[in-house]
Amino acid sequence: METRPDHNWVRSTEFTAPSGRIVRPGTEVSIIGVSGRFRFQEHVLNPSNGAEWISVCGGRKDERSLRCFAPERIKRVHYKEKLR
Repeated sequence: METRPDHNWVRSTEFTAPSGRIVRPGTEVSIIGVSGRFRFQEHVLNPSNGAEWISVCGGRKDERSLRCFAPERIKRVHYKEKLR
């Protein structure tokens, strides 16, 4: 039986951003070097190699996609929602 590569990943729907704010699913964030706003989905940690990332959905106004970024790339956690 083959094991899935993500069998030991730790997934969390709540994350503390580098700014100190608590981020939950649906919270809008801006990412350094990328245009548009994204909605936070989950934080993932791979304990075997220490890799971590956040999964987000969004982008420019007419471009929506699911993407992953290093948590350090969070530029801003927004208070007001702009995405529809």
